[in-house]
Amino acid sequence: MSRSAISQHLGVLAEVGLVVNRKAGRQRIYSGAPAGMAELRLELERFWTNELDLLVADAAALTSDRRPNDS
Repeated sequence: MSRSAISQHLGVLAEVGLVVNRKAGRQRIYSGAPAGMAELRLELERFWTNELDLLVADAAALTSDRRPNDS
């Protein structure tokens, strides 16, 4: 991967608040942004919780569809 591509990727991550940077001479030093990472973690947990709830509901529906009728 070229330095230019890495720089572009880091720029996008900085725009959304996942990394911060500081200048050191001609270089930029990047590090993770704790607040941005915490927000990302919450979003991922919310997403997976919702997806898992849907999966459980689908599995329950399939199970109830397969049960023989008691009549």
